[in-house]
Parts: sequence; structure tokens; C-alpha cells
Amino acid sequence: MPISFRCSRCQTPIRVPDGTEGKKTQCPSCQEIQSIPTAIVAPLADEPSPSPVSANPYADQPDPFGAPANNPYSSPNLYPSHLSREAARNKLMPPAICVIVAIGLGVMLHALNLILASLDLQGWLEANKIDNEEEQVWFLIGLYGINPLIILFSLVIIAAMTRAIAVRNYGFVLAGFIMGMIPCTAGCGCIPAIAFCIWGIVVLSSPSVSAAFRTS
Repeated sequence: MPISFRCSRCQTPIRVPDGTEGKKTQCPSCQEIQSIPTAIVAPLADEPSPSPVSANPYADQPDPFGAPANNPYSSPNLYPSHLSREAARNKLMPPAICVIVAIGLGVMLHALNLILASLDLQGWLEANKIDNEEEQVWFLIGLYGINPLIILFSLVIIAAMTRAIAVRNYGFVLAGFIMGMIPCTAGCGCIPAIAFCIWGIVVLSSPSVSAAFRTS
């Protein structure tokens, strides 16, 4: 087997026949006289060293079905799987406060209507041209039955919005946003509150926001 080694001066690869160990030879590049080494075979630059063989033939093989580690074309994660309570509160607070204001104005209008009608019931009957007894009965049912119920439901909606700001009771908060869009539960306050209730339901439908309710 030929002996291969490098020139001690210019590192040029030198190859000599087998059996010439200990003799002298000349470097073909720099003409430096070299001693042929004994039983030392140095790999040449153009001879690649063999790669180590793994015990598992599939250990170093890339996964042909896996996604690349750094894909510049992958879509960003716009919806994280979980939000902190503070981040969820920041998303829910704007629609919740708007619903509180809208429903609160409706409560005040219904309460004012109830108080004024009670102070001068006969005047209200005459102003609305309610003369017969049957119409008066239905007017009183609406005044003293429906108005208090609407006020009660409106207070429930406001309570649900406070729980939304606190990021508590997901089901109660969702019910509050739905009730805020129904005239028979929110009264006249539902008219300005509808858009804000839809906004709140859209925020609640985010998995990251609903997860914040479960972990808070």
C-alpha cells in the first residue's frame, strides 16, 4: 500500500511506494528533502475522511414529512392558545363598558317613566287617551309589571358586564351579551347596545379569551 504524508515545509501531499520507509524523498513542490515516515499513513487533501457510521441507519435522516424548523412562508400565530387574565380583560373591557352605559341609560329612562307616571297617574291616562277600564288595566300592567321586569333584567345585564371586566363566569357573561340585544330584557337600552353586544360575543368566541376564563 503506498505511503502518503505531507511535506513538513509546504504541506504538499506526497505519496511514495510501499517499502520505502526510512528513506529520503524530495517534495515535488518546494524541493525540500523529506524523510519517509515509518508506518504512518496521512490522508491526502483530496481523500475525504469516512463519516462515522451510526448504529441506527435512520438516526440522522431528516423527517421527509415534517415541517421545516424555520419556514419564512408559514403564517404567523394570530390567535395564541391562551391569554393572561389582564390581556383578556383589555379585550373585553371596551364592549362591556359600552353595554353598561347603553343599558344604564335605558334603566334610567324606564325608572323615570315609572316614577313620573306614578306621581300623576290620572294625567298619564288622560294624556294617552286611555278611557275605558280594559285599556287602563293593560296600561297599569305595562307600567307596574313590565317596566320593573325590564329594570330587573337590565341590572342583571349590567352585573354580567362587571363579571366580563373581571374575566369571571363565562356563561353568565355570554348570557348578558345575548340579553342585551333582546328588547323584552334590555328595554329601550337594547337599541344602542346591540352593536356592542355583538362585539362582546365576537371577543368571547376567541379560544384564547375563553381559556382565560377557565384559568382565572
